[in-house]
Amino acid sequence: MYYIEYKNFFMTENWKAALAAGALAASSLVSPSDVDAADTKKEPTISIKNSTGSPESYISQFENNKGNKSGGWNDSLKKWFPHKSYEGGSDTIAYGHKILPGENFKNGLSDSEALSLLRKDISKKEAVAKKNIPKYDSLPQDVKNAVLNALYRGDMGPKTISHINNDKWYDAAKEYLNHAEYRKEKTRGSSIAKRMESNALQFLKMHKK
Repeated sequence: MYYIEYKNFFMTENWKAALAAGALAASSLVSPSDVDAADTKKEPTISIKNSTGSPESYISQFENNKGNKSGGWNDSLKKWFPHKSYEGGSDTIAYGHKILPGENFKNGLSDSEALSLLRKDISKKEAVAKKNIPKYDSLPQDVKNAVLNALYRGDMGPKTISHINNDKWYDAAKEYLNHAEYRKEKTRGSSIAKRMESNALQFLKMHKK
C-alpha cells in the first residue's frame, strides 16, 4: 500500500485498523492551535462537528462563524451582512453564499434566514451530486456531507468523482487531495486544507467497508 501525502493523518499503513477501532474521528483533525495566527485574521478557527449531522451543520462550520471578525456577523443586530470573499470575486454573506446580481442584503439576514439560504445553495449542489454520482442517495450521511462540502467549495474534480463511481474510495481520497490549492493551503496550515482533509477522511472510511 502506498502512503498518502497528508501523512499527519495516517502515519503508517495501519490507518484502516485505526478507523475500524474508532481511533480516528473528524473531531481529531482540527484544533485552534493548528491554524496559524495570521490565518485567523482571514478565516474562522474550526471545531469539527459530527459529520453525520445535516449537510448545513457540517458545511456551515467550515464556511463561517459568528466569532470571525471579518465574516459579516453583527452581534449587536444579530444579523449577517455582506463581506469580502476570501477567495475573491463577488461579496459573500453568511455561510459562503456568493451574492448574485439583483440580490440585495443591505438589511442583513438573521441566522435562521442565513441557514435557509445555505440549504437552498446546498440543494443545488445536491442536484449536481445526484447527476454525477448515480449511487449518491445510497451513500452514508457522512459521505454525502463530504461530497456536498467538496462541491460547495468547487474542489471536487472529475477524476475524484470517477473513483467514487467505481468504488475506489482510497483512490478518491488521494485524488481529491491531489490539488494545487490543497498543497498551498496545507503549507500555510489553513482551515481550507483541514476542510479538504475532513472530506477525504469520510471517503477513506468507505475503503473496502
